[in-house]
Amino acid sequence: MKKIAFSFLVAFAAASFTITSCKKKDDTTTVTVDCNTSTLALTAAVSGSTITVTGSGGTTPYSYSKDGVNFQSSNVFTDVAYGAYTISIKDASCTKTTAITVNSVTDSRDGKIYKLVQIGTQVWFGENLNYKGTLSAGTEDCYNSLADSCTKYGALYDWSGANVACPNGWHLSTDAEWQTLEAYLGMSATDLSATGQRGTDQGTKLQEGGSSGFNAKMSGFQNTSFSGAGGYTNFWSSTGSSGTYYRRQLGVGVSTISRGLYPDVTTTKCCVRCLKN
Repeated sequence: MKKIAFSFLVAFAAASFTITSCKKKDDTTTVTVDCNTSTLALTAAVSGSTITVTGSGGTTPYSYSKDGVNFQSSNVFTDVAYGAYTISIKDASCTKTTAITVNSVTDSRDGKIYKLVQIGTQVWFGENLNYKGTLSAGTEDCYNSLADSCTKYGALYDWSGANVACPNGWHLSTDAEWQTLEAYLGMSATDLSATGQRGTDQGTKLQEGGSSGFNAKMSGFQNTSFSGAGGYTNFWSSTGSSGTYYRRQLGVGVSTISRGLYPDVTTTKCCVRCLKN
């Protein structure tokens, strides 16, 4: 009986050894994950020029990309330029994507967020600049020197201030860049180079609710005194000579665009629309 018991134990031990050593030490098991049914998911949100991605499901940790090539561990992308993006999230097995468009920009100087609009090949601020910080040249003010007016219309700048007011990556448009905009909206070559009222319906297209998306509000201006709010608005260009510079004027009920010269003096202030470099 003792011999039989011993033989049984030996046999059991041998069976156990065979089972546990049926795989080599360096063998691996490959698990295939069906990404179509993976729980990995993402949402993306835009605030100004920042994209924030939120991931869920799948297997952490995640990595993120806004171009499908360069991935990062952070789920936040900052200083993202205007345009359409395919945002990706990746875990150990799968990648999921979603499309998103950045059509706003954050002014890093004060945190203000501005809408953007692409008209032809140009990308413009979709609203007037309202930067109230220190300028390296020139001056700014609100209509009637009321802070609420800046909130409603944006700030008014003399020409020297307008030239340095736009944030990094943006600039005060030249007269030629205004003409590029006007030509895209259908203004004839003859009218482009004229002064005074020019064009046909291009002014209507640029006004609030117009088809261009420029959405110019009737912000008024300052020429010694403030005037014109609710009736018309003026925009500086950076082009001029002998102390006078081209501006554009739009008015309620006026379908055309006025092109003329204003002096560079602190008592003449107009709106600023920044154009992407």
